[in-house]
Amino acid sequence: MAKYKAIPQGFMTVGEVAKKMGVTVRTLQYYDKEELLSPSSESKGGRRLYTNKDLVTLHQIISLKSLGFSLGDIKQRLISLESPTDFANVLTKQADSIREKIEHLTASLTAIEQLKKEVYEANMELQKKGLVIYTWGNVSGIDRENNYVVIKPSGVEYDELTPDDMVVVDFDQNVIEGKYRPSSDTATHIELYRAYPSLAGVVHTHSTWAVTFAQAGMSIPALGTTHADYFYGDIPCTRDLTAEEINLDYERNTGLVIIETIGDKDPMEVPGIVVKNHGPFAWGTSPANAVYNAVVLDKVAEMAHHTLTLNPRVKRAPQYLMDKHYFRKHGANAYYGQDN
Repeated sequence: MAKYKAIPQGFMTVGEVAKKMGVTVRTLQYYDKEELLSPSSESKGGRRLYTNKDLVTLHQIISLKSLGFSLGDIKQRLISLESPTDFANVLTKQADSIREKIEHLTASLTAIEQLKKEVYEANMELQKKGLVIYTWGNVSGIDRENNYVVIKPSGVEYDELTPDDMVVVDFDQNVIEGKYRPSSDTATHIELYRAYPSLAGVVHTHSTWAVTFAQAGMSIPALGTTHADYFYGDIPCTRDLTAEEINLDYERNTGLVIIETIGDKDPMEVPGIVVKNHGPFAWGTSPANAVYNAVVLDKVAEMAHHTLTLNPRVKRAPQYLMDKHYFRKHGANAYYGQDN
């Protein structure tokens, strides 16, 4: 680096450059320290001197920062550029990258809006099917690409809901979008989504017949083919949560006790459960499918209750009959219904 006794024409001090380019002296010192932009010369008195060429490089840095480049990217890809053409090529590539990000963001926003609509419609279906009154229930759906969950707001009457009222949260329950607090059961939903990638919708209700079994602390037994068409085996009832689990993190531990009860089974083979002394949770391949399974769960609970009332000693249906009914609707060899 050349050293000058006085500041010659065509050279500028750090203060002059900072003022001219609209940056701080500290920023220029930082760029120098990081070997991003070092002055071309130095006076004999130790003053750092910049040239017009340095200003061009600084302008490139400022421009690229505004376009989203990190300082690491700038250091690796720009400082060695020798011509305006090289710089223009890098700008073109960055512009293409920004366009891709905008397209991805637009697609993500569209997907979230669609999911909010689906979750809203699924919540309203709960009311239409008679599974909820007042505010007794919630449906959620998940955007797996972004790990966002859309769920009904807490304590809002169904008749007052709109799609825009649905709350978007991340896996840490931070509200990403929404004017209301999310359902108080959000943590339970998130634990289920976290544990089971196949789930795309979760439902919780206090529907009468399923709650009857939850309060009795009983699994819903597989007594007939209606049950077997949708659930491969008994619909289990969880254990009691401990006082510590309830006081420490009730909703999250509700999710964990559901996962504990399912064990190593495929959750889609029995897409529902009753939490002891609480009520049912159901899930599915979409919010609408989860609601469908919640409706069936409550209906087979009603059938089981009536059956057990008539015959308290009734035995479960033969396994070969249950297998036939389940597998003609599910799995690779299913033949129920029509081909799409």
